[in-house]
Amino acid sequence: MKEVISVKTLTVALGDRSYPIYLGEGILDRLPTLLVEASIRGAAIVVTDANVGPLYGERVASLLGSGTAVCALPAARNRNGLTGSNGCVGVSSKRGSIAAA
Repeated sequence: MKEVISVKTLTVALGDRSYPIYLGEGILDRLPTLLVEASIRGAAIVVTDANVGPLYGERVASLLGSGTAVCALPAARNRNGLTGSNGCVGVSSKRGSIAAA
């Protein structure tokens, strides 16, 4: 396990739908603990791209628990919006969870 040097937390303020974003080196192994601390639970889908997915997708899915799906979008240099995410939304609706990219 990589040592956590520092963690910065940003909060996306959406009222009762607010959620944290954690930034820092070495925090991936702490993902299950961070989700519990943030009271985030339930089904999950890892939305990634073709560059990052092969590096971290399955590892993150295994940390989130059995049944977690990984949906990789095509890699794009100057992506604006969710172009190409329709496949992830389809997977999401079948699993009863919400995906965001």
